[in-house]
Amino acid sequence: MNGADINPKTTLKDDNDEIVSDGFPYFNNKAYDQEIFTNTDHDFVLMRNVPIKTVKLANGKQVKVATVFDLMMAIVLIKD
Repeated sequence: MNGADINPKTTLKDDNDEIVSDGFPYFNNKAYDQEIFTNTDHDFVLMRNVPIKTVKLANGKQVKVATVFDLMMAIVLIKD
């Protein structure tokens, strides 16, 4: 780091470069031998939209980043 101030964000919902589709595993799509778990008929991977930013690293490489908050909201399917 170069010592410059940073301004971390909780979400990129209103300030993103793009929205990408990401896959999240769904572990409750098959029946288990324990009665306390009720399975549902969903795919094993659930696709969710996540806002991302493209960031240029010190070595010049560009990477796509998301906030942990936005990933968690996508998992529980919170939509705007």
